[in-house]
Amino acid sequence: MKISSGGFLPEAYKPDKSTMDIVFFFSGGASSMHAVLESPEHGRIYRVAGAVTNRPEREAARGWDTARQHGIEPLYVSPGKFSTREDFYSYVADAVDEMRPDVIGLSGFLRKYSIISEPFLGRYRNRIFNVHPADLAIVYYPERRKPIELGRDGIEKTKKHLGKMEWRHARRFIDSGFERLYSGDDAVTMAVLFGENELRSTVHVVEEKVDGGKILVRSQPKEVDAAYVERMLSRNAYSRIAHYASCLQDEMKRDCDGPAFIKSLELKAAGRLDIKDNFVTLDGEPLPYGGYLM
Repeated sequence: MKISSGGFLPEAYKPDKSTMDIVFFFSGGASSMHAVLESPEHGRIYRVAGAVTNRPEREAARGWDTARQHGIEPLYVSPGKFSTREDFYSYVADAVDEMRPDVIGLSGFLRKYSIISEPFLGRYRNRIFNVHPADLAIVYYPERRKPIELGRDGIEKTKKHLGKMEWRHARRFIDSGFERLYSGDDAVTMAVLFGENELRSTVHVVEEKVDGGKILVRSQPKEVDAAYVERMLSRNAYSRIAHYASCLQDEMKRDCDGPAFIKSLELKAAGRLDIKDNFVTLDGEPLPYGGYLM
């Protein structure tokens, strides 16, 4: 990483705006970044112009290796050197500005200060994409306390109803009490325990609320072995279910996360996807709340 008088500039960076430039943030294996770098469209309609990590090489070796294999030297910024979240993201924003990205991609950006906030969020609003290993179009009323009481039929009907609506109109339902059922950590385990027969990864715009931003793309489905889950539930073998869910999530990184992230970048780079605060269009038409379904 070369340091310019104004901050940080990737050595391989070239001011060629014929492609859409992406800067990835990672904290581990950076599987989505790897998928994008290996995509046939990389270098043609989009390219990874830089990478930022909050973990040193010894703690995120795969992510560092992936970047370096493609000529990118990650910028390591330790959160421990900053007294506040605002100071951390102010420093990161100034550094990333010099890379001149069109899109910020989050590829497993975790741990301290992982929730993107100001001033970085405002500077790159509607241009920060994250992939989540669950279907964020599934919603419920949290006041019921036990979300599963809504029943699979009820959840499916609600999901289909919201999925057909424009995002700006569906937001009224969200504000009136709906929450996304599979947001946050352990989303895959929750989905398996709640009886989902298939899983989807979701690419969404980042807001200062965990997994709360506009849905852009949902991946192809990943089948769940529901019979196995039922057997383990009958034996109270929750550790086996957790292990099974962990294996599913690893498979989803390859089969769901990466392809969905690539599709979102393809749509954005081609100018088909237009994102505003409460309104998203695809090919000039309003995008449904559930986004583009692969």
